[in-house]
Amino acid sequence: MKIYNIFVLLLLMVAASSIHAQIRIQPSLGFGIQKLNFKSDIATVDGTSGITLGANAFYELNEDMFVGAGFAMMTYGADATINYNYQSGTSRVDMDGDSYFLSADFNGVSEKYRMTTIEIPILFKYQRWVSPDILISGTTGPVFILPGGLKSEFVSGNLATSGYYPEWNVTIDDIPEYGFSNRTLSSDMPDYDLKATFGWTFQLGAEYYLAKRLNLTATLYYQTGFGSVVDVKSDAVFMEDPSVYNGSMYYSDKVTLSSVGIKLGLLFDLTPPEKAGVKSIR
Repeated sequence: MKIYNIFVLLLLMVAASSIHAQIRIQPSLGFGIQKLNFKSDIATVDGTSGITLGANAFYELNEDMFVGAGFAMMTYGADATINYNYQSGTSRVDMDGDSYFLSADFNGVSEKYRMTTIEIPILFKYQRWVSPDILISGTTGPVFILPGGLKSEFVSGNLATSGYYPEWNVTIDDIPEYGFSNRTLSSDMPDYDLKATFGWTFQLGAEYYLAKRLNLTATLYYQTGFGSVVDVKSDAVFMEDPSVYNGSMYYSDKVTLSSVGIKLGLLFDLTPPEKAGVKSIR
C-alpha cells in the first residue's frame, strides 16, 4: 500500500506540473539478460534472457533536466544444472529413530525458474542535444519491485538417495517409504513465497527526431536489485526428509534480480505550445 500511495502521488505531481512544465511520455519495449541471481553449493546457475515492457512520464526542471516516474512489466529467469553427489556430514534419524548418513546422487538434473515483476522507477534524467536531430541522455533512480509470480519446475534428471546405517554397516537404497530410491525429477516444484524489494537503474539513451513532438529512442539499461525477492530457507537442513527435494533455489541465501539490455521506444511531447521550449517541440 505504501508503494501504491507513492506512485499515485508521483502521477498527481506530474499532472499538476503540466501548468508550468514540459510533459513527455516514453513507451518502450526492451530485451536483455535478465537474471534471477542465487548461489548454490550443488548447482551451476545461469541467467536467461527476458523482456521489459513499460512507459515513463517526465516533466521538465529546465531544458536539460527532467524528473519522472514509470511503470514496467519485466521477466527474469535462471536455469540450474546439477551433477553432484551429496554426502551428509552428520548423521540423521529416520522414522524409526535409527541413525543414518544420507547420500543423494544428482544426475543430469535441470531446473527452470521464471519470474514476472511489476516495477515502478522514480527517475532523474539529464540530456544534451549533440546535433539538430540527436540528443543523448543519462537516467538513474530507485526502482520499487513487486514480484508478480514465480514458475519453478524440474525439466529433467534423476535423483538417487540412499542411507548408510553405521550401526549395522549397511546401505539402503530401495525403500521409498524411508525416502531411499532412484527417481526421475520432472514436475513443478513447491510454491515459493515472494517479497517486494527495490533496486537501482542506470540508463544511457539517445533520441532521434522523427517529426514534430515525436522522437525515436534507444536506451541501454542496467539494473541491480538489493533485497531478496524470494523467501528462501537458507537455514533449512538440506533434504531433511530424503524423499523431498525442493530445488536448489530453496536452499540459497537470497535471490536477487539484475538486468542489462536495450530498449527501443518513442517519445511523445504532450506540452501545449505556449508552455514548451523551442527545442522541445521543434
